Amino acid sequence: MNVRYVHGMLLLVLLEACALGDVRDTHRIRRTQGPDAAMTLDMAVTDQGIAELTSPPDRSQRQMLVVFHPTAWADGFRAQLIPPQTAPSEAFSLLQALPGIGVLVPWDGPDSEGQDLLASCLSRGVKAAPLYVVNRPGNNMGDDEFASLVGSRINWLVSHVTDLEPVLNYEGRPVIALRLEPELIWLVAFVQSHLASLGRSIHLFVQFTGSFAEQGATPNLSFISPCHENVQDEVYEDYFICAAPQANQRLSDETARVRRPDESTFAKTVRWARRKMDTASGLLMVDGLGAFRNDRQLDPIVGASTQEPESLTAGYEYSPHGESRWNIIRSMMEPAGSLPTDWVQRGQMVEIERTNDVVVSSATYADGVYRIDLRNPGGEGFAEFVIDDRPFVIPDGVFLKYRRSDSAVRIQLRFSDGRRLSSLALPMGEEISIDLGPFVGLRVEETTLEYVGGFLEITAEVASIRMER
Repeated sequence: MNVRYVHGMLLLVLLEACALGDVRDTHRIRRTQGPDAAMTLDMAVTDQGIAELTSPPDRSQRQMLVVFHPTAWADGFRAQLIPPQTAPSEAFSLLQALPGIGVLVPWDGPDSEGQDLLASCLSRGVKAAPLYVVNRPGNNMGDDEFASLVGSRINWLVSHVTDLEPVLNYEGRPVIALRLEPELIWLVAFVQSHLASLGRSIHLFVQFTGSFAEQGATPNLSFISPCHENVQDEVYEDYFICAAPQANQRLSDETARVRRPDESTFAKTVRWARRKMDTASGLLMVDGLGAFRNDRQLDPIVGASTQEPESLTAGYEYSPHGESRWNIIRSMMEPAGSLPTDWVQRGQMVEIERTNDVVVSSATYADGVYRIDLRNPGGEGFAEFVIDDRPFVIPDGVFLKYRRSDSAVRIQLRFSDGRRLSSLALPMGEEISIDLGPFVGLRVEETTLEYVGGFLEITAEVASIRMER
């Protein structure tokens, strides 16, 4: 089974209750069978505009959770720049403008800052749940004592949080989330059994963290190896995508590696995550609102560009990202409308995916013509460029038409139900006309230009892209 953990990161698993004994014997994970199972361990997110989480998710809607951190701007990376870059927006106003979004608040005890923030979310009408960050205090605490500590904190959450309104719910059951390292996976079954002993029906969200192996051109969407020694038996195949902006850890670790800032990386990561939703559980989490400490904040940032202090920036220029990050979240939550009047005419051409053997020299747009120049030494490579990321619904009775200079390039539509336009046979020749009747009423997530295989070196153009009756 190809089970994947995702950077950020949520794995959708279903857990079969285990008898309590030695807590280390409770790590076996299996699929729960049947809709009437007493307890489930699940990953899900809010359905747009709906008060509670729905199952199965409607993938024609944006399904999102945002992690909301209890970190003040003044304690964050951008506040330490010279001159400082500021966060003018109040986080709650951002959340309240998107009523369909759900929130997870990092929490590590009843006296933590996370508890204060969680209480503030609930008092302001934000659908929120605790994300219990499970850490073993010190190296001398044994498994049994550690499990007892975790159990006492779960007791507190059950008694003081899960019955509050408007706590995040899934199928009428309150949510508790756990964040833990893969070697602590045995605690998941322990917590489930503990909840069962309390007679409470709770949906557990579990976020595994750990060592990540970077994958190609998407460093913010990396996968953990599934072969951790404590991950045994069957794990549910669906997983939960999490996207996050590029981090700078210098405030916490003065020796941390600093990468060149690139806001396009976050946009690319979200686009990649959106398409992976269709092969995963149909769900997406973004981290994080208020994540000022490591510069992963989704909050708007304003000010002047700067390279100072170099101890934090490593000499790279940091520009304020304005509202661009939050606008990406907002656009993901918007319902699809009709075909934009300027569809594929804005000149957008962003590389989203390619195989390592493909070298792109240029990708340009001018006067309605998209052009790519690339080398493909292996002759079997692939490259894809987003040319319009606005969602829309396919109208009745239309054909997709365009001209292409080479059969190695084509226009692709990606639908919210996981299908792609290339599931239909593509006509040969330069003049393309495709009946979109099989897709009427479906939501298009993005329009892309694809290169598939072909010549070792190619200059190809696509022009006159339109939909006509």
